[in-house]
Formats: sequence, C-alpha cells, structure tokens
Amino acid sequence: MTFEQRCLIAIGREELWNFLLDIPRMAACVPGAEDVAASGDDRYSGRLRVKLGPIRLKLEGVMVLDERDREQWRATARS
Repeated sequence: MTFEQRCLIAIGREELWNFLLDIPRMAACVPGAEDVAASGDDRYSGRLRVKLGPIRLKLEGVMVLDERDREQWRATARS
C-alpha cells in the first residue's frame, strides 16, 4: 500500500530537514505516537495508538534510518 500527500511548507529546506530527522521531535506531530526515543545509532523505538471505530490498536516497534542524503534531500527508513 502506498500513500502520498504533498503540501507547501513555508520554511527553509535546511530547517525542515533538521526537524524531520529529529525523529522524537517530529513524532510529537504524529497523532497517536508515544514514547518515541533513540535506541541506538539511527534506531528509534516507540508506540502508536490507533482507534478506528470500535477497534483500538497499540503498535510497538522500531524504526531504522537507512539513508540520509542531504545533497539530494532524501532519507529512507524501515520498520
């Protein structure tokens, strides 16, 4: 499944890049994200609470930043 959304953010690339790659800080903007913290080199652990109608989920996991390419403004991660 692939999701895509585009928007214009009135901020410089460098400042936005730094914010997006500060994973715990950025996660505070994701609804349901909890206890996101660094757990090693480019590894982050945390929880995500999701509610869809009567169904509630609490997902726990680890995200790993695989690539940071500031020259191309590209980063990839996996969970």
